[in-house]
Amino acid sequence: MPDAGRPRVSSDVGLADWLLALGEVRGARERRAELAALLGLGFSSAPGGTAGGEREEGDDGRAPDPARPIAAASTDGGRAFDVEEDEPDESADELPLPARVTPLERVDADAEEGALAPPSWLGAFAMPVGKESPTRSRPPLDPLLVPRWTRSVLVEVLAGTGASREIDVPRLIDDVAARRLVRALPLLRRRTLAHGVQLLLDRGAAMAPFFRDQEDLLRHARATVGREKVDVVRFMACPGRGAGRGARTGWGRWTPPPTGTPVVVVTDLGIGRPPAARDRAPAVEWRAFVRSADEAGCPLLAFVPYARRRWPRGLGRSLTIVPWDRSTSADLVRRHLAIGGDG
Repeated sequence: MPDAGRPRVSSDVGLADWLLALGEVRGARERRAELAALLGLGFSSAPGGTAGGEREEGDDGRAPDPARPIAAASTDGGRAFDVEEDEPDESADELPLPARVTPLERVDADAEEGALAPPSWLGAFAMPVGKESPTRSRPPLDPLLVPRWTRSVLVEVLAGTGASREIDVPRLIDDVAARRLVRALPLLRRRTLAHGVQLLLDRGAAMAPFFRDQEDLLRHARATVGREKVDVVRFMACPGRGAGRGARTGWGRWTPPPTGTPVVVVTDLGIGRPPAARDRAPAVEWRAFVRSADEAGCPLLAFVPYARRRWPRGLGRSLTIVPWDRSTSADLVRRHLAIGGDG
């Protein structure tokens, strides 16, 4: 039977846990006692203490320290330990190591009702009940584009060019001055959303961190152009390998939209993929896709969520690339459209 002055403990907290906690505490010894209590450790009187917990003087005439921890059940046999340590120097920063460890009899927590009462703070926290929907647990989206700029950026990105009803007077004067036969009045070409847009979304593994941003971009594109004028096509690696509007098993060869319809590719151009990944398309493959779009008469633009310094070298000379991040503004898009993706 353990001494009457020693509380019985049964816990998975060990002496090492108490020592680690003490390493973070500086100050009076009563703080150390509080730490031990928080860890579920009891305290025993010095050898020879009374059953009522009364303090008796030691051999040197001083009262023994009441704050000696009883470590919890260890992994070697499940026994608890009584730790007796030398009197520490109150001015020392380092805690002295225990001088002696004495095994105590382990107490079954179920043997006596109330022997190990739960701490008072346990009831202050309510555990969640039920399961939450995965969509509810997702953090709010921090979009790549500045929200107040999104519409103006998309107008520049999604707009195509078309003939207006205004006469191109400078061109007409040039034709007349050069004595060229004017068969039809030249009209000014304006940027317009009337053609709609084909939105190619890269669903490769490296684009997974941007899937929610793709959804947000699609939602704004439909609000800007009109839901019926946004043709959503998905692909992996490069649209030239195949693309489609439904399940991947039903994808086939990429089909360009009607002539004059802008094509916007939302992709990382293989930047986020390992060099040997199967869903990484080299620059030469992207150039072949650019030629296909040009032959179809469809202006092509790539929306890339990486800084310009990481773009595939030389690809911007044949493909207009626009950064997709917080620095993107309508003016930036216009400059890239005017001088190309490498500008």
